[in-house]
Amino acid sequence: MSRRIQFFARKEDILSAAARVESVGPVRYVKYGQIVGSDAPTYASIADIGDLGNAAYDSASACAKYLVYRPEVPFKLRPLKTLTAEDNERTYIEILDVQIPVKPGGLTQKVGKPRFAIDQLINPDCVVVNPGGIWNGNVLLRGELSTVSGTQISRDLFSRFSRAIKSQFTPMRSYYVGPGALEFLRAGNRLTQAVQCPRELDFVLE
Repeated sequence: MSRRIQFFARKEDILSAAARVESVGPVRYVKYGQIVGSDAPTYASIADIGDLGNAAYDSASACAKYLVYRPEVPFKLRPLKTLTAEDNERTYIEILDVQIPVKPGGLTQKVGKPRFAIDQLINPDCVVVNPGGIWNGNVLLRGELSTVSGTQISRDLFSRFSRAIKSQFTPMRSYYVGPGALEFLRAGNRLTQAVQCPRELDFVLE
């Protein structure tokens, strides 16, 4: 059962909403995605994430996401294929029968090392938070709260976050907009899914 809420939030908006979530009961955050080795830093508060509020990429879909879980139900690492020297020399990868060119030699640092994924595939009792963030000083990329799980724990976590967002953000069109994000927009900056999106698709005040 997939559920999601999309929002625009500056760092202070995220901190305020997360503080309400964390006051109800402890949660932990771990970066979503793939890692080399089994050492995955976790955070007891979203405030402990050093680059919170800043986007490392110019598209929301590429920005850092975090698996959020309750500490009594710790996350699991999903083992991935160990890369070989042959993998490192490949000139393409195949996704859904489509060959996508890649630069050979780009995986040197990962060859022969154990790799793991941190996602919801084997962690159903979690939700995923993409805070979004500011890119290049004048673009705010959208954030998202989501889950593809229907477990009771995941539903409860989703409800905690969504209540916090809805109580402090303003519903506008299909988004929830934090106070800081609204101020950022009124100052003449962009709110969008990605820098490459046509400006007519940007979020604007009606």
